[in-house]
Parts: sequence; structure tokens; C-alpha cells
Amino acid sequence: MNNTAAKIVAVPDIAGPGQNVVLDDRALAISEMSERFDVTLRTLRFYEEKGLLNPVRKGARRFYGARDVSRMRVILQAKKIGLTLAEIRRVIKTGGKQCKSPGPVQGNPGNLQKSAGNPC
Repeated sequence: MNNTAAKIVAVPDIAGPGQNVVLDDRALAISEMSERFDVTLRTLRFYEEKGLLNPVRKGARRFYGARDVSRMRVILQAKKIGLTLAEIRRVIKTGGKQCKSPGPVQGNPGNLQKSAGNPC
């Protein structure tokens, strides 16, 4: 019998507890969001440009709601574990949806390679 030790990797909760982040129904101005997450204004604008955040616009001002605060927590945690912006976008897009298991593989094992790229 093969005595291979299983490698167990602990993956942090990417939406884990935020640091001093209190969610309420009040929208945050870009300066408040910047202070709360210790990021620059440019960073917040960049994430908006890339479609990761979607603040409400009132004239030239941006206001971030609870959804954006939650997304920002996910973005920063995902960056800590080394995900790229494209990977973070996919995480946010799935929104925590569970993927269906494809069930047992039948037929040609070569077909497994084709479907492995899309886990959901």
C-alpha cells in the first residue's frame, strides 16, 4: 500500500472579519472608505474602473454602500492570499454560490481536461 501523507492546507476565510469595519445602512464617501480600509482614493477608483466596486454616483461624488464595503473586504483578503484581479472578479461574480458537482466521470478521460477549466 502507498503510504503518502495527505497535505492539508488551511485556506483563510476571504470574507473574514474586517478590521474596524462596522456595516451600517449609511453610505460612505470615498474618503471614509479610504480611511476605513487604509487604501488610497486612486485604489478605490481603480477597483471601480475594473468593475470590482460599484459606488452610487451623485454628481461627481461616490458613495459606497454595505455591498461595496463587503466587496472591499473580500478584495483585500483575496489580495493577501495572492489572487489576481481577474480571480478576485470571479470570486465576487460567483457571490458565494455553490458549484454543482458534475458527478462521476464517464466516458473518455480526455474529456475531463476540457471541463476542468470551469469549476462551476
